[in-house]
Amino acid sequence: MGFLSSIFKKTKKTKSSSSKQKKRRSTKTDPTEAAATASLLSIGSEHSETVLAQEDPIPSNASEELRVVREWIRAKDEHNIEKMQELTGEGCFFTFTDSETEMPASEFYGAVNETIQSFPDIHFFWKSMKVQGPSTNKSKAGMVVVVNDYYGIGKHTGKAYGFGPYPPVEPTGKTVRDENIEFTFTVSDGKIVDATIYAFGELVGPPGFYTKIGGVILF
Repeated sequence: MGFLSSIFKKTKKTKSSSSKQKKRRSTKTDPTEAAATASLLSIGSEHSETVLAQEDPIPSNASEELRVVREWIRAKDEHNIEKMQELTGEGCFFTFTDSETEMPASEFYGAVNETIQSFPDIHFFWKSMKVQGPSTNKSKAGMVVVVNDYYGIGKHTGKAYGFGPYPPVEPTGKTVRDENIEFTFTVSDGKIVDATIYAFGELVGPPGFYTKIGGVILF
């Protein structure tokens, strides 16, 4: 899949506000960014109380950021990788905080495609999403959208599924449910420019699917 299994070591963490806070970047901003941050705050405050659930229609006054993330998630559920790529900006990385790993978007989408090939009926679910506020990452300016309790479910009836250097597992027919994650996106000018996965110490994504169909990863 183009990335090593060793970067997905399972760490013991609990789903607490303190552990999540440690993973997030510093909220401090320097004086030169004060004006830009104030501008973003004024833009985001109008929609900061809008919370969408998966079954909710997008309200007419929803912010662009919510619309972009909602469209990206819908495209992923429809296995439309091309659309996901269209909604992704250049230089976007997907960061797995539990493994302290950054994946370029091209690598992330390659992993998604391989998972779809092995779990052809996979679908994704989530509890809620909302605009959190402006990004504090100097190199990734934009508005942050948080999606809570996001996970996928699929049946291993497609291609043999492998992970990293480990041998592929032939189709097992097993239905696999991924662990819940918090999926955080930074959106700027209609594009996702940064994404972060908080797994709360669980093994998620490709390594999680691999181990749940009987694959063994040596840490």
